[in-house]
Amino acid sequence: MRWLVAILALLVVLSLIGYFRIEGGVMSPGQTVLDSTLLWVKNATGSAIAAIAALLLLLRAIQNERVETIVPPVAALLAGLALVRPDWPTTLGLAAVATGLLLREAVAGRAPREDQELD
Repeated sequence: MRWLVAILALLVVLSLIGYFRIEGGVMSPGQTVLDSTLLWVKNATGSAIAAIAALLLLLRAIQNERVETIVPPVAALLAGLALVRPDWPTTLGLAAVATGLLLREAVAGRAPREDQELD
């Protein structure tokens, strides 16, 4: 519950920053302050998610982690990029990774893993 409150507080702070930043700046014709603020918050959130996921991927690649631990940050990276720039290749990549994760869990989730048998 604390995480939810923290995320909501962060989104409120980002909205206020975006509102005051755009209120004094230049907007596109026909664009309201609320539209500009929401666009700014969406881009800031997507950039933060993508940057954190990219750093996690870099750290896990440096540590020679297994593929199972590297794939989930790829989904977060693609989701952050889809927030920043919603074009079809990013969304298609996110859908492919999510589908692969779901299929892997459906197929291999019920079978006992070798790592658990060794412990």
